[in-house]
Formats: sequence, structure tokens, C-alpha cells
Amino acid sequence: MSEPFTVYFKPTNRCNMKCQHCYHAMMGYSADMTDDVFERSIAWINGLKKQNRFIFAQLHGGEPMLYDIKKLHTMVDSTVSDNLSWGVTTNLVYDLTQDKIDLFYKCKPYGTPFIQTSWDYLIRFRSSQEETWETNVKCLLSKGINVQPTFCVTKQLINDLSPKAVLDRFLNLGVDHVGIERITNTGRAKEGLLTPKNSLMDKWLFECYLYYKELDGKLSIPLFEGIEQSIRGNYIGCRSRRCTKTVFTINVDGSIGSCPNTANYAPNNVKTIKIVPSKLSKAEETNHTSCFMCEYFNFCRGDCFQLAFDETGCPGLKSIYAHLLKK
Repeated sequence: MSEPFTVYFKPTNRCNMKCQHCYHAMMGYSADMTDDVFERSIAWINGLKKQNRFIFAQLHGGEPMLYDIKKLHTMVDSTVSDNLSWGVTTNLVYDLTQDKIDLFYKCKPYGTPFIQTSWDYLIRFRSSQEETWETNVKCLLSKGINVQPTFCVTKQLINDLSPKAVLDRFLNLGVDHVGIERITNTGRAKEGLLTPKNSLMDKWLFECYLYYKELDGKLSIPLFEGIEQSIRGNYIGCRSRRCTKTVFTINVDGSIGSCPNTANYAPNNVKTIKIVPSKLSKAEETNHTSCFMCEYFNFCRGDCFQLAFDETGCPGLKSIYAHLLKK
């Protein structure tokens, strides 16, 4: 079977939070998906299943749990199959009603109930939101639903917290999966405010990787696992620069884009979309000229094309590659 497709379904761009790095604020409007686009999205996803590929589908947003929960159940029930599984990305800052919990039980991207959420240092939560988030994480874990918190490596995080302090926080919370994202300038994360210098990010993430290895399997961290796989010749994830050929985002207005974490969408329509490489693939394939002279290029492939070079160098994680290649 060919490389899997990933489909992000964004039924709303409304949200109950005001994260400092959010790109949705750039769109200038707040809306829910119409019934017509919702029905056409179901048809499009079911049509995509005819391809000889497994499909990871993901409820995304905005905050998807602000959408009609009955419709979200309908979306999952109408499309889930042997070659399509659902997951969800949610901020978990709301009342955990039974209908939401029942939906999470249906989200089994890896065979068991599994959801993704976000924790970010200083730039996400307001007032008592972090307390609500932590209570909900513990509640879902107690119900057998695996929760993966994801955090962004921001300037504030690097300045104030050690990798050990961050990972220990998640261990104490009771999770065993943690996502790490490197913040881009595609939204309100303007360089100099939230985005760290690449050299400092590289150093912090290398220290984070070393502590992750000390934990000896207590935490699963996809970013580090992907790097280790690339050393062995298996290129996965956004670092492989193949994501815009295998990732589709159904936006609230019915347009189809590629990466869900950007405000720039390809102007295709759910009704007419064809399974072809995204229009963003040209950007994906354009590397910085220095990439081709780098000793780690065969492993990082230029990394995510949305990450920018700065005066300290590339956004790639050279220290981790150097450490692994020495070993």
C-alpha cells in the first residue's frame, strides 16, 4: 500500500481561546461549516478511500468541539472504515460532557482511543484555563483515553524552562506521549517576539533529546522518533518534505489546503478537488541553497519548508543528527 494520506477536517474556525501564536486571527472571520459543505466533505472523504492508501483523518479547527457534536459523530460514523481512522486535536478547555467523551472513544488512530491537545508556556492559557485543561487531561486518562499534549518551542520556553522541567511536568501529569512543535512565523508569531533563534532552539532540543533517551521509553515523542527513523532511511512527517503531497485540509469554507497549520490555503473546492499534489508542493520542493552542501541533508531533506533560516543558521536539528551519526 502507498504512503498514507492525512486529512484534517476543520468544521469551524471559532475558538474559545486567544493563543498568541494563532494563525486563525489573520483570517478576519469566524464561522461554522454549512450543512452543504459538511455533506460534500463526507462524500469527498469517502471518495478518497477508494485510493489504495490508509487514511488518518483528524478533527481540527479552530476548536472542533464548538461545532455541532451530533454532526461530528455523524462525520466519524459515516466515514470510518478498515482503511480510515479518526483522531482529534482539541484544546480541552471546556466542560467534558458525555457526548464529547463518547466521540473521543471513537477516535482510534492507533487502534485505541487517542486524542491530541496542546500545552504551551505563557502563550496559550488565560485565567483558570490551564487548570481546566489539566483536570480534563487527567479525567480522560482515567477513562482509558490516551492523551498527547503538544507544546511549541518558543523563546520564552527556552529562556525560562529546562527540557527536564517540561518533560517531567508531562510525566507527573500521567501521559506517555508528548508532541513537540517548532514555532513558525505563519501566524502571529512574529520573529523576535515568540520565535527563538535557530541555534538556541537546536541546543534546547538536543538537551531535550538526551533527557528523553534517559527516560528509556517512559515517553513517546514523535519528533525524536522521526529523526531516529530518518537516520535508518525511513523519512516520515513534515521533515521529509512530502507532506504537501499526502496531507489535505478541508477548511470551513469548503476549500482544500495542505498543511493545517497555516493561513495560506490552496483555492480548490471540495466539490471539484482531485487527488493531485497540492499547489504548495513547489514551495515544499524549494530548498535553501546551503541545504545541499550540508552533511545532514540526506537525513533532514531540508526539514519543514515553513521553518525559516536566520543569522544563526538553519532550523534543522543538527546537534541531534551529529550525535546520532557519531553513535
